[in-house]
Order: sequence, then structure tokens, then C-alpha cells
Amino acid sequence: LYLLDAGSGTLRGWFGAQGPVAQPAAAGDLSFFGSGDGGLYAVDVNSTRVVWRYNTDGWVTSPVVAGNTVYAGSSDHNVVAVATTGEPRWKYTTGGRVTSPIVADGLVFVGSTDRHLYVMDAATGGTPQSSRGN
Repeated sequence: LYLLDAGSGTLRGWFGAQGPVAQPAAAGDLSFFGSGDGGLYAVDVNSTRVVWRYNTDGWVTSPVVAGNTVYAGSSDHNVVAVATTGEPRWKYTTGGRVTSPIVADGLVFVGSTDRHLYVMDAATGGTPQSSRGN
């Protein structure tokens, strides 16, 4: 993960994960990203210091930040919600690998390789609904 100055494009620092890195999301002074090493990371953009890491058993997709929560999917079939402070909020297991989520109107939308689109409450992960695709 490379940290570039937005104005000049100058390299300000970098962080090396143990696997390929997915597209990051940012909120405040933190950058959040998933990695092929099974980690969902929060890195301080000023120091490139790891603030926290949430471990999964698979490749972690590009996360999305909504409010004070980071949402991500994983190849271990899970959708996870982690507070921006690093505290786990909830986890939901699907029937297949999970894509990067979308969060809108208090709902999390995520696709899975089990050919379902899952929709769940963003705050609790509860009341999941799924619709099977062709």
C-alpha cells in the first residue's frame, strides 16, 4: 500500500502486507484495505503504522466505510463489519466467496459465488435476505 501526497503525487510512505492488497477505503486519518494474507487492515495515513488488523481465513475484498463501520467480504464466505476502532461488530456466513459490499440506506448488499445477492441490516447483520441469480 503506497501513501501518496494528494497535491504533488510524492511518495510519503508505504506499508507492505504479506499478500496482494485490495483497493483501499479511507476515513479520517485511517486507510482500510483487505489483503490476500487474510487481513482487514487499518493503517494510519500519517505514519503508515498498523492501527489494527482483523483476521479472516481468506482473501479480503476491498472494504467500504459507512459511518463508524468498515464492511468487507472474504473468500472464506463471510461478510464482516468492524468498527473503525477495530472492534468486531458482526459476521455473516454465505454459501460462497463474497464480493466487495455496497452500503446504502442502512443495508449491506453483497454478492457471493453461491449465485446469491445478500441484503442485511448494516447495524446488526440481521434479517439477511438473499435472491438467487441465474
